[in-house]
Amino acid sequence: MFKKVSIVIQARSTSSRFPGKIFERIGNKQILQHVLDACYNCASYINAYSASHGLVCGVAIAVPKGDILIPQYSKHTIIEGPEGDVLTRYQMAAEKLESDYIVRITSDCPFIPPYIISKAINYGVKENFDFITNADPRFRTSPDGHDCEVMSRRLLTWLNENAKEAKYREHVTNYLIEHLPPWAKKVDIIGFADFSSIKLSVDTREDLVRLTDMYNKLYQAVKNSPKSFRL
Repeated sequence: MFKKVSIVIQARSTSSRFPGKIFERIGNKQILQHVLDACYNCASYINAYSASHGLVCGVAIAVPKGDILIPQYSKHTIIEGPEGDVLTRYQMAAEKLESDYIVRITSDCPFIPPYIISKAINYGVKENFDFITNADPRFRTSPDGHDCEVMSRRLLTWLNENAKEAKYREHVTNYLIEHLPPWAKKVDIIGFADFSSIKLSVDTREDLVRLTDMYNKLYQAVKNSPKSFRL
């Protein structure tokens, strides 16, 4: 029997520090589209190569009800819920999509590599972990902007029932980091080197300018490289 994995991107147009940042462009694509492409690439890989392990993967966007991004991204699976209560959006997504596992991705990470997501899914589900994360600040080695967290359905349900304060409802997994139930199996994805000081997420316009410059330089370097060395 297949286990259903849903990659759910939390997104909104009303960011307090940088409203509308998901619509800003890096290269020829909006930030949210970069994130979606990474998630769809991961889902395609899972569905093509992990079927033998009993996994099927899909992608959705969890947004505040009536958000202005909805018409532009209407071809994608949209889950509408409360703006401040992001945890409820994830619970709604799990119920609507009938997910066995939910993958939490944020919409301000345009450079998140698909392999980061697929690694967390494949390892976590295969080993029956309830919580797989590379974003626990106590053990983090991943850059800010490569955040990926996978939760089993039973742990998400427990979290939704126990995380009562608004700060935990908004930031979703902080409660798990502080109050993981004893029955839940958790694994932290830790790299061989510490890149946690590197910031690849977009919180401000300054971040956008810096990442756009980085993207353009990399694009030109690849474009101008000898064909035999291109990836």
